[in-house]
Amino acid sequence: MLLFLGSLIHSPSKLQAAVIDDLNWQEVREGESVPFILQAALAIGTITIPLYKDQCSAFLISDDVLMTNFHCIKSRYHAYEVTATFGENTYSCNKYIGSHKNLDYALLKCKNSPGISKGHLTLSPVAPQKNQAGFIIQQNCLSLKDEDCVPRALLSPGVIARIEYLKFTHNMDTIKSSSGSPIFSQEDMSVIGIHYGGIVDRYTGRGIRNYGRPMNKIREDILKRFPKVLL
Repeated sequence: MLLFLGSLIHSPSKLQAAVIDDLNWQEVREGESVPFILQAALAIGTITIPLYKDQCSAFLISDDVLMTNFHCIKSRYHAYEVTATFGENTYSCNKYIGSHKNLDYALLKCKNSPGISKGHLTLSPVAPQKNQAGFIIQQNCLSLKDEDCVPRALLSPGVIARIEYLKFTHNMDTIKSSSGSPIFSQEDMSVIGIHYGGIVDRYTGRGIRNYGRPMNKIREDILKRFPKVLL
């Protein structure tokens, strides 16, 4: 029996946890990962949402602007006292800029410009394609059952499986608080999507497929509604 977790559970981190086949996380480590991967991982963090007492993933798109999912931060009310942690550094990112429900993204402004030291990611203007190779990076845990872990940068490779209206499916592994993680193109390392949910088998807990929103559509919306963000 299949279960779409997002239809039953409202806490944001419960909307995703789909490991497809075997868990294939690769830890991003100094000396073992390519320079781009190491640099990109710095700009990817975990946001803590006091309203939910929960967490989501997020990533920097400028020196002081953070992107996550709409279902994690739906309004100014949900942004109250939100913080973002990148490695050992934590920043206040509680200023709500705006969001889009159907594209499932939200923007927050952070204090003290974390992107100056962490860098920020490039949003692709090109639509993701079927069978396109990519990878997801997030700050998360190596075990599905590790409730007390210290998150570390993890990468999972995969492909875009199917293109649908304002969404696509992919087979990159996601666990725990991975909503809001960036999905990269393997070809040019730009962000082609934002992960937002998954379908799992109700009895085994194993993943069937994961979902992302196309970044080219999100980028278009940001340029139209919040143009200063990407200047």
